Amino acid sequence: MSVIEELDALQQQDSAIRDLEKKVRDLPLRRRQETDRVDGVGLRLQEARDGVAAGEKNIAAIEDEIETHKAIIARWEKQRQTLRDANEYKAMNQQIDREARALHDDEARLQNARAVVEDARAGVKSMEALKDEQTKFIEDYVAQIDLELAKTQRALLAAKDARAAFVAPLDVPEKRKFLSYYERLGKKYWPVVIHLGKDEACCPGCHMKLPPSKIQEAQRNTKLEDDPAKMKTVACDYCGRLVFKK
Repeated sequence: MSVIEELDALQQQDSAIRDLEKKVRDLPLRRRQETDRVDGVGLRLQEARDGVAAGEKNIAAIEDEIETHKAIIARWEKQRQTLRDANEYKAMNQQIDREARALHDDEARLQNARAVVEDARAGVKSMEALKDEQTKFIEDYVAQIDLELAKTQRALLAAKDARAAFVAPLDVPEKRKFLSYYERLGKKYWPVVIHLGKDEACCPGCHMKLPPSKIQEAQRNTKLEDDPAKMKTVACDYCGRLVFKK
C-alpha cells in the first residue's frame, strides 16, 4: 500500500471516529430535549391545576359574599317589619333592593366562575391524559437513545483502538513527516488529505485556486507514492491541506 493510500485509510478511520464522537455528543442532547418535553407538559399541567385551585378559591369567596348578602337582606327584612314611618320604610326597601341586585350579580358571577372551573377541570384531565401518553412514549424513546448511546460509545472505543493499525504503517522514518503533518493539521482543518481530479485546479477544502507549480508538485508526489523518502509534503498555500493530484 502506498503512502497516499495509507493516509487515505487513516483519514477514513478518523472520519468514522469523528462521526461517532459527534453522535456521542448529540445523543445526550436529544435525550435532554425529550425529557424537557415531559417537563414542559408537567409544568403546563401544574399551571392548569393551579388555575383550578385559584378558581375554587374564587368560588368560595363569591359564596361567602352571597351568604353575606342573604344575611344582610334577612336582617333588613326583619327590621323593616318594625318600621312605622313611611319614609324609613321606603328607604329600607331601597337598601334591600340594592343588596338584592348585588346578590343577583354575585350569583351570576358564581355561575360563571363554576363554569370556568369546570372547563379548567376538564382541561386538567385532558392534560393528565396527554402527560401520561407522552411520558410513556418519551420514556420508551429515551430508553432507545440510551441503548444507542451505549452502542455508539462501544463502537467509538473500538474505532479508537483500531486506529493504531492505521497509524503504524505511517509511523516509520520515511513516512513520519506525512503522519506528523496530518496529525497537526487535523486539529484545525478537516479533511486533511485532498485529491485533485484530472482537470481540477482549486483546493476542494478552501476552494482557492492553486498555482500551476503546486499542482505539478502534487502530480510528482503521486508518481513517487511508492517511494515516500523522495516525496514532499505538498500543501495548499491557503488552508494547508495535503494535496495529491491524480
